[in-house]
Amino acid sequence: MLVMLGSSLMVWPVCGETSSAAAAVQPTAATDQVTSAMTTRPSRALWAGWRGGPGKSGCIDGSRLPEVTRFTWRWPATPLQTNGVPAYTPVACLQETLYVAIHNAQQMGLAAMATEVVTPDLRWSTKPPETNRWFFATTLPPGHTVAASTDSVYFTDGRPGDVGRQLRCVTARQGQLQWQQPVAPAASGELLLTENSLLAICREGEIMQISTTGPEAGRSRWSTVVSAPVVGAPCLSQGVVLVGTGQGVVALLAATGQILWRQPVPIPALTGPLASADIAVVASAQGLSGLSLANGGTLWTIPCKPATLPLVADDQRILCTTTTGEILMTTWEGDSQFRWQGALPSLPPMLYGNTLLFGGPGTLQIVDLAHDPGTTNRWLGTAWLGPITAPLLLSDNIVFFATAEKGLLCARQGKR
Repeated sequence: MLVMLGSSLMVWPVCGETSSAAAAVQPTAATDQVTSAMTTRPSRALWAGWRGGPGKSGCIDGSRLPEVTRFTWRWPATPLQTNGVPAYTPVACLQETLYVAIHNAQQMGLAAMATEVVTPDLRWSTKPPETNRWFFATTLPPGHTVAASTDSVYFTDGRPGDVGRQLRCVTARQGQLQWQQPVAPAASGELLLTENSLLAICREGEIMQISTTGPEAGRSRWSTVVSAPVVGAPCLSQGVVLVGTGQGVVALLAATGQILWRQPVPIPALTGPLASADIAVVASAQGLSGLSLANGGTLWTIPCKPATLPLVADDQRILCTTTTGEILMTTWEGDSQFRWQGALPSLPPMLYGNTLLFGGPGTLQIVDLAHDPGTTNRWLGTAWLGPITAPLLLSDNIVFFATAEKGLLCARQGKR
């Protein structure tokens, strides 16, 4: 169902190893196939999944945080009474369009909103700029994993345990339904968008690849049983799909879904895996571990408390947030570099360039990783905004996040 959003904005100055495509291969053959598999760089803009895709932290365009913050608008304009419920959650941002999961007493669904607000710079203005592009209504709360391209938007409604969930594909321009795929109650509904396909967890213990282009769009290319439960989002590296499960990491050939290897020592994953070059990294109850991308063998392990959030990484570093509010930073080679205390275990950190942003009680802190990693500085006091209910997104140097009392917020560079 397609309806239009009507609220105004407030302007602020401030199982088995079987596959439908192929059977499992032995580790020796897997090594050769992993080595020879190649990945082409996407030729179109993609928001690949949760916070931009595996390892991403809410920013995919190289933006920087404002040094001086000025809130420019919030939505809705009227105060909220949500009792800490994440009623408005920015879930993706691509090409000046912000996608927001909405779950309140009046509306439930996914909204597409313009990131820019064209309005006079007044202190408190209720003039509603034309920023709401479309709203796709759902009968179940939309999940927080959204993938988007310039043409289409993909999201799963409902939470694990809900009956009647759907993976939906809608047009990016008007929010019109293109196709949908049932999602089992026990499945995570996690997604990963690639250049011409979507990797999705629509059935528990199973991963499927769905075509996203041409006349085959919406149809399954292959489906492979891995192991239950599937943990976190899948990861794609050098033509290999990595999946975290209750029996450790499983690697599959992206072209066919053929299982290449299973982690030799089955340790339940706590996060989805990440990969760079020939190393895969995953968090488990034993800590943070680096695995060989060729055969899954353990290369290194750094003990830490259990991870509470998906791993964040760039080409140099990996960040792991634990149950105790510690953020561990290590290199891909397993060299532990730093540990910060006092982070909110439920709020994902943001890593962009040599800057780390993380949330603490009533504040957002930044760290200069290149020059002074031992010092944290306050970027923004948040106590007056209420509890943060959605992690930050950063696009075109504009910040979007949500709180329980103020709803969806937009902040950009202010005057020094």
